[in-house]
Parts: sequence; C-alpha cells; structure tokens
Amino acid sequence: MKEQILAVQRMQDYIDAHLDEKIGLAELAGVSLFSPWYSYRLFIEHTGLTPASYIRRLRLARAAMRLKNEDVRVIDAAFDLGFGIYYARKQLQLGLSAGHLMAPVVTMGETNEYAMKRQMNFSGAYNIRLKSPLYTITPSVMFRTDFADYRTDITCRVQYEYEKRRMYGGVNYAPQRSVAIFFGGTLHGVDLCYSYESNPSGIGMEHGQHEVTIAYRMDLNLGKKGRNVHKSVRWL
Repeated sequence: MKEQILAVQRMQDYIDAHLDEKIGLAELAGVSLFSPWYSYRLFIEHTGLTPASYIRRLRLARAAMRLKNEDVRVIDAAFDLGFGIYYARKQLQLGLSAGHLMAPVVTMGETNEYAMKRQMNFSGAYNIRLKSPLYTITPSVMFRTDFADYRTDITCRVQYEYEKRRMYGGVNYAPQRSVAIFFGGTLHGVDLCYSYESNPSGIGMEHGQHEVTIAYRMDLNLGKKGRNVHKSVRWL
C-alpha cells in the first residue's frame, strides 16, 4: 500500500511541475512505474478524482490565484451554448441537458488558457408511492460525461411530506468514485441539508467531505390580483 501511495504522490508532483504542458496518462504511468490502467485506478482511489478532473481543478485554482494576486486580466470573451429538456409523466421524470457546446477557450493573462469541455447530462427518476401518502421513495440515475471522462450517480431518496413540512434522506453511489449519505428537511420555506461523501477505497471512508446547504423558497403569485407582488421580496 505504501508503494501505491508514493506512486500517486509522484503523479501529483509531475502534474504540478508540468501543469502548463499537455499531460496524458502515458506520462503519469511513466512516473508512477505502473501500467496506465492501474495508474488511472490508483489516482481515483487516493484522490477521489480522475487525472483529467484533478488537472482541470488545479489549473483553474492556479489561474484564479494569478487573477487575484497579479495584474492579470481575463482578456478573452467567447460565445457558448447550452440546452436542457425535461419530461415528466405521472411518477416518471426524465432529463437531458448539454453545456459548453461551442467548447470556447478562455485566455487568462498571456500564458494561461482554459478550454471549456462539452458536457452532456442524462437523468431519470421514478416516484414510488407507498400505502401511506405521506411517504415517497425516489430512485434516480444521472449520467454525466465530457466525452473524455464520465460519472454515474445512483441515488435512492426517501421523503416524508405533510402540509408544508418535509423531511428526506438517502444514499448516493458513484461507481469507482464515492459513496454519500444525506438528510435534510424543509420548514417555513427554509431547506436545510447535510451530506457526507467519501471514497470507499484507497484513502478510506473516514477521509471524506462534509457539506451543509441552506436554501429559502417562496411563492411569487405574480398573476394574483390585489396582492403586492413585491412585498415578499422586500421582506426577504
């Protein structure tokens, strides 16, 4: 196990030293001293990211630091395009969306370039009604790809809803990537959710990330006569 960890560290060191160059799986396998396939698997197990995703995040982080600390401007503008389609019938929901279809390249300063990759998302969900109308089980699947890498998320969510009160919880599994649990609820328009995500192999379940989200919802009945439609906005 120690040799595998050192191999991942060598790959990370190589990426950091050659971040401005083109980095492929062959180069990473050369420094890890393992096969390309095994190097790819090791990298995911110990970082939770594919090499391509890790490189992309590191380049964005470095460019952001340059924008913050140096006299550097984003000097490019580009046209981009995306779309989304959503279909619902009874208890079934299907979705398809695409982003960065024009694959624009943004130049940050004189030397840093970031190419936006085309992305496709496919999703499907089905609401299973139980004997009690207060409870719903919703299994869902989402498939995401940038045509170089992909991720599949399989989720099972259980929800309790009564009047304007709602509680939910569930588990998410992304094969070869992560396992996550989540739970939350909604009361008086405020939605609070907690989740914990971790890689089940490599670094271990105890080395995960926590996430807390808070959202507020309100109805804007703009077509209702005799109502000050701005009142809720000012109150918020």
